[in-house]
Amino acid sequence: MSAFAMSNTCETCRQPTAQTACELCENALCRDCVLSPPGGSFALLKEVPGELTHAIYCRFCFDEKVQPALTRYEETLEKAKQVSVFFVTQRKEVPLIKKSKVTLRIKECIDRDETILRLAFLAANEGFNALIDTEVAYQKVRNHAHQKTLWSGSGVAAEIDEAKLDRQFKRNQIYR
Repeated sequence: MSAFAMSNTCETCRQPTAQTACELCENALCRDCVLSPPGGSFALLKEVPGELTHAIYCRFCFDEKVQPALTRYEETLEKAKQVSVFFVTQRKEVPLIKKSKVTLRIKECIDRDETILRLAFLAANEGFNALIDTEVAYQKVRNHAHQKTLWSGSGVAAEIDEAKLDRQFKRNQIYR
């Protein structure tokens, strides 16, 4: 039997106005003590852990489970925004340090930018700073009068020498 069913006292502030329960530990909570992760949190994760899928948390569960995961997610998202993306059509050689043996694949995104960001997020999550041999394509899906476009993409996560890449870029700018 849950703690909420046993008591009407909020576990956080001890007020006798508990109306709901933490979805993780089932402790009774009043409306003012309910904590929820921001909307769209963990949207880029391939698989969201079960403990992060709830909407109602007590302060203790939020601080112990959700906040550290949210911090890691936001750090990875910032790294993903810094990932260099090199498409298959790239003619210049990329100064590789190492590359992943697995090709990353994303299917059914709503637009091109989201597809690239999801691929970059996967690469950053694995500790890489670039995507090479990246391909992004779309497919139009028609359902009678309704039409939508689904994007998909693939790429290989890689670690590149950014200093060498910057030197190459500067050298090419001088001779143009």
